[in-house]
Amino acid sequence: MQNASIMATITIRNVPDSLLKKLKEQAKLERRSVNNEIIKILEDASPGRKTRESFSEILKELGKDPDFTENVMDAYRNRSYGRDIKF
Repeated sequence: MQNASIMATITIRNVPDSLLKKLKEQAKLERRSVNNEIIKILEDASPGRKTRESFSEILKELGKDPDFTENVMDAYRNRSYGRDIKF
């Protein structure tokens, strides 16, 4: 029989509805379960751990930059559909 690592279980009581709603929304944005979102938050907050922005947070910030947004729109407007291929 192999040694399996045993994972601890934590119960959190009296979670305000507003906090649970925010956790569910964030988990959905990050495509994680609420449980995995809480684990991620705890990992990021643990001592000695470098903070890391999520991809969605980076995109939100980039979207606020008018130059970035304009460059994306220019690329979209100037896109080509490639060359015709004969089968």
